[in-house]
Amino acid sequence: MFADFISLGHLDRHIRRMRQRYAQKRLIVMQTLAPIAHLAQLRGLEAGLHAYLELGTSISATHVALLCQKRNVIILSIPTIQVLLRALVCF
Repeated sequence: MFADFISLGHLDRHIRRMRQRYAQKRLIVMQTLAPIAHLAQLRGLEAGLHAYLELGTSISATHVALLCQKRNVIILSIPTIQVLLRALVCF
């Protein structure tokens, strides 16, 4: 069944579609954070959909969260991610 999926070209089409979607999402993240690019460093986005933002001392996480919320960009703090990972390990 999966072999048919591949041989019929469905996997290639799926991968192309996902690459386009991910490229659009990366662009939205970069556009969203462009106004604060001089205050923070976005790292790791070129590798996929997950990245981290190093904040400078002159910008607050609250400001970044509000900026992202306006564009429906989901952000999580490192402590939140740690809690979620611990919860996943427990199950």
